[in-house]
Amino acid sequence: MYLLHAQTDAEFNLPYSPARVLKINIIVLNHLFSWVVDLPIVLTYLYWRYWQLGTEKFRRIVSRDVVYSEASKECVLDIYHPDGKTKIPTKKRPTIVFIHGGSWSSGQKLIYTPMGNTLRELGYVVVIPDYRKYPAGHSAGAQLAAQVVLSDLLKKASLLSAKGNTDIHAHCLPQVEGLLLFAGVYNIETHYQHEAARGVEKISAMGRAMGATIENFRRNSPLELVKSHADLFATSEDLLDFAPRILFVHGEKDTTVPLQQSTDMYNMLGEVLPPERRDEVDIRMRLYKKLKHAHCVSALMPSKLGANRHCKPLIRDIMDFVEVPSLDEQA
Repeated sequence: MYLLHAQTDAEFNLPYSPARVLKINIIVLNHLFSWVVDLPIVLTYLYWRYWQLGTEKFRRIVSRDVVYSEASKECVLDIYHPDGKTKIPTKKRPTIVFIHGGSWSSGQKLIYTPMGNTLRELGYVVVIPDYRKYPAGHSAGAQLAAQVVLSDLLKKASLLSAKGNTDIHAHCLPQVEGLLLFAGVYNIETHYQHEAARGVEKISAMGRAMGATIENFRRNSPLELVKSHADLFATSEDLLDFAPRILFVHGEKDTTVPLQQSTDMYNMLGEVLPPERRDEVDIRMRLYKKLKHAHCVSALMPSKLGANRHCKPLIRDIMDFVEVPSLDEQA
């Protein structure tokens, strides 16, 4: 994962504006409150990890710290292995790669162990990587995933149209069947404006990670990537053939990343796709009325206080999306 033109020479300055300080204090208090609310999740994880499973069984379920790149010591991942109790046949088990968020500057895979196990118990192979953070994609992870996969899609279409080159495997990523994008940022410019309105744009790493200029914001925005290649989406048969299925999930109570980020991206894809072929590209939107930013992930984590009310509908939407038969299976 990498970003174009990230700013590495910026100094960190604390804001002194009273209004800005007040806004930041409110945000910090909200975060502290959310940590208290999430304490049962932490206790459930510790109980499951050390009392129910112990060390040896955990090692059989999870392969930890598998190196996937020598570029950085952060480039390691965990693999969650489903057991034989699931209904999904072994040879057909989909693999879900979860790229966590953290404002492009923080977060680690260990935090998402309970969620990884929830998906593992559904019968999926789950891969959760750590990756290089700024200054060395759920919300940030959704942006990273969308930017990388859509850039690769456009590269495949360009290679095939320009050269008729069928050996794209040497130059492109393996085929990604689908993107599950939870509460993502797809337009960096408008999200920076949102951060400024909240008074956090100076302490957030996003502006610096994305290059600190409007031009670089647009270069790193999946929405702008799609918009600037509208002609390929409209005319390239190859692009639509390789296009991944996409599921957008967003909560209407999300104040960290506004719902508009997902709706704008969803609508942009609808605009650039030819009307006669829109049904061939599976793009879905699922909105949750009372879901906040972190809850689309934390709802999938077991808690000593019982299952989150969003857990079942989220699992239903994930399974409905992931387990759609491929065209080969349908034939």
